[in-house]
Amino acid sequence: MTKAERIFNQTRYETLRHIEQWGYDNAIDGGWGGGWITVTVDCPDGELIHKRTHNALAKLLEAKADHIRRCSQFNLWTTDKLDLELKIFQMMCKTHNNTRID
Repeated sequence: MTKAERIFNQTRYETLRHIEQWGYDNAIDGGWGGGWITVTVDCPDGELIHKRTHNALAKLLEAKADHIRRCSQFNLWTTDKLDLELKIFQMMCKTHNNTRID
């Protein structure tokens, strides 16, 4: 698993937990203010994200968008599942835009 995949999965998990607990309104809520969640056991203050990792995260977001689009097109998910995935995706896109690149 690459650094970008690990960060993407950790942020997606935390986003899912946030939405399940607090809900999400796209018009009001933004993404994670500090950007991608990069806290690990070895680095409790978070890792730096460089341009290469930022670009890899953008590609993962594009792949996720394609996946959501296909699942929606072929009705593979229930309406509730699709709604949840769209909320997670929107919050992660906003998080990507909030990320400071070092």
